[in-house]
Amino acid sequence: MLAFLEGPDLIIVLVVVVLLFGSSQLPKFARSLGQAKKEFESGIREGEGKDTVAETAAPTVAEQPQAIPPASASPAPSPAAQPHVAQPSPAEQDQPHPPSV
Repeated sequence: MLAFLEGPDLIIVLVVVVLLFGSSQLPKFARSLGQAKKEFESGIREGEGKDTVAETAAPTVAEQPQAIPPASASPAPSPAAQPHVAQPSPAEQDQPHPPSV
């Protein structure tokens, strides 16, 4: 990862970091990085655990799927079930939009 930083380059970068953050802030910074790494790894383990639980709970080939009712038998969705799309106010409609990139 830091293969491009060798010898004097690495020393210069370290000196600049110490000057920017101060020697008292570097241990706090390193500690917070360590905690963030631990939380990230525990989140990955939790995600892997949920994947294995979901795979074991998946239906097997022996199970029969439920019959799907005909389209005419299902009621129309209620307006509360549909997502709400916010409409711009009149003041927002008059302002030009920035071009999309």
